[in-house]
Amino acid sequence: MSDQIDASNVVERLLKEAGVTDKLPGADDPELAALDGRIAGQCEVIAKITKRAGVEEQGGTRIVVRGWSFRISGTVWPLIVCTVKVVIAAHDPTGLSWKDALEEAVEAIGDLASVIHRLDPAQQLVCTAIAGKQAEHKLAKIKPDGATVQDMRDYYTTNKLQAPVTLDGVIKALVDKKVLARSDDPVRGAFYHITF
Repeated sequence: MSDQIDASNVVERLLKEAGVTDKLPGADDPELAALDGRIAGQCEVIAKITKRAGVEEQGGTRIVVRGWSFRISGTVWPLIVCTVKVVIAAHDPTGLSWKDALEEAVEAIGDLASVIHRLDPAQQLVCTAIAGKQAEHKLAKIKPDGATVQDMRDYYTTNKLQAPVTLDGVIKALVDKKVLARSDDPVRGAFYHITF
């Protein structure tokens, strides 16, 4: 199943799904259109990269920017959203403006664009789970804010997703690629966080 959004609301939808509301100061500033365009452009870059990499998946999100239509595959849109969630969650919400949120989103999506070509759908799904749990932990002030393997399994269950069959192997490959970093905590054990 696929749904469609256009450039005028891709940013609104992305930030809403990442937990940013239009109640932030400066949400109606007309000068923010350039940042909206940069975010839509970064999503376009990611779509082109994943298409060039030959990643074929069912579903996804179809986006129209400047009259050009592209599809972000089924595992990539949630990864974009969770990546933005992580950087937004790192900020004190009382001091966050709409412009700050947009700038953080541009940077986060740009960082993701630099590594997305190295990730297959299973690896994207693992990164999404880790980023989602990282954001949750940051918001709840849980330290360390990375995700354990059990956190990932919980994420898949909660979101009604199928965990990769070889989850440990996918995690190891991502650590080897330096897309994930592993740390050990005396209480929580091994946990992982995204490095982009």
